[in-house]
Amino acid sequence: MEKDENQHTMKQIMSESLQQMPFTDFEDRVMDQIEKKEARKLIWMRHLRLSWVFFIIGSFFGIGLSIYVSYLIPSLPGINPDYITLIIQVLIIGIIALNLESMIRYTREKMYDKAED
Repeated sequence: MEKDENQHTMKQIMSESLQQMPFTDFEDRVMDQIEKKEARKLIWMRHLRLSWVFFIIGSFFGIGLSIYVSYLIPSLPGINPDYITLIIQVLIIGIIALNLESMIRYTREKMYDKAED
């Protein structure tokens, strides 16, 4: 008798603990949000790879251009062509350094976001 009563009490407690979903399509919406988030991650990773590829291509182009400029600059009166070449090289290296720092920071943020999920 006591066992039946305990079972009945336990069933009643368990039935009261059931939670109803807030909306009928709640699970579908959550799964849809997860799928969209994963698709966005894939797009971001593709963009990140392309950013690195074009950064490397641009860096080589800039370095090559700075070397080639020394042959193109004619002698200007009163200005040494080596100074002009040096200024161009410093500008290109500065641009590369700033962009490299930004790319590394951006990559770390995205990798941290990816590891977080």
